[in-house]
Amino acid sequence: MDKPKAGADFPRQVLLVLLDQVKQADTKALGTFGALAILMGALATRITSLGGTDALNTPWLLILGSGAVLILLALKSLISVVYPRDAKTTVKDMLYFKSISNIPQADFINWGKELTTEDALEELYRSAHNLAKIAESKYAALRKAMIATGFALAVTIVALVLS
Repeated sequence: MDKPKAGADFPRQVLLVLLDQVKQADTKALGTFGALAILMGALATRITSLGGTDALNTPWLLILGSGAVLILLALKSLISVVYPRDAKTTVKDMLYFKSISNIPQADFINWGKELTTEDALEELYRSAHNLAKIAESKYAALRKAMIATGFALAVTIVALVLS
């Protein structure tokens, strides 16, 4: 006796889970951006409290410069979280808005009408796989942003504690 196949339910469930993970990455990126905004404000306040250029000697420049570089690196990574696909990306995925918008509407409608159940199932699996790659790239960028933010926090604390 043949075992029943998963059909379209499995890739749909995978897509739903992946979409949720992508949304969570975006939410975490927003929180990380908020933390960076606070760190930027703290560093800016510290710079203004130092007074004139005489106070900005080499150790202070090193501390404040390190903080600024770490914040910029974190911001760059956060941009990769929000925009995981660059403009050159060409992914064949008929559930991706760019793939759909790149073909004429009539062609898309005809393509959809002529899809067999097997073809539609293959598209669902392809889309789930592509979305998994996107989620992986978003979380890799988010991890880099969070690490850079952690180091920026440490540098900011040092800048605020030192007199």
